[in-house]
Amino acid sequence: LDLDTLALGPDDTVLVYSDSRSLGDAELDALFAFAEAGGHLVLRLPPWQGKTPDTALADWLPIAPLLQVPGCMALDLPGQKAREVFCRDARFRLQQGADVSHVWRNAAGQAVYARFVHGEGSVDLVSSLDLLQNNRLSEPGHAHFARQLLAPHWGEGTLHLVYAADM
Repeated sequence: LDLDTLALGPDDTVLVYSDSRSLGDAELDALFAFAEAGGHLVLRLPPWQGKTPDTALADWLPIAPLLQVPGCMALDLPGQKAREVFCRDARFRLQQGADVSHVWRNAAGQAVYARFVHGEGSVDLVSSLDLLQNNRLSEPGHAHFARQLLAPHWGEGTLHLVYAADM
C-alpha cells in the first residue's frame, strides 16, 4: 500500500477491504494520522481463526485484544423482513470509555461494528466487509449498511477502496 500516491484529503474516505493484518505499522500510522486530520477510515477485523489476539488494531483502537466467537446479528429495517448477518465473523469488545458515535452490538456487549471518534475524523471497525461485495449489495439491508459506512464524507472528497493492502 503506497499511501503517498493517494494524496489523501480531510474529506476523503479510505476503505481497506483486505485483512487489517496486511497493514504494517507505518501504514497504520499514516492511516490513523489521516483520520485524525479529518478523514474517514474503514477497517475490518481479521477472519475468525479462534481467539487470537489482534494486537495491531487493539494498539490503535479502544478494543479488547481478544476477538470474540462469531454469532449472527439481527438486521432489522422498517418494512423489511429481519435477517441475520455476520454469522461467521468475529466480534470484538469495546474498552470501557471508548469514544464511539455508533456501535452495533448484542446484549452481551459483543460488537460487529463501531465508529470511533478519532481527532477531527473517524475510524469504522467492522467484523467483515463481505456485505459490500457486488453480488451481495442487492440483498435487503446491505446497501443501507454500506451507505452508513460511507456516511461521514458522503458526497465529499474521494472514496479510496484498498482491495489488497499487501500488493
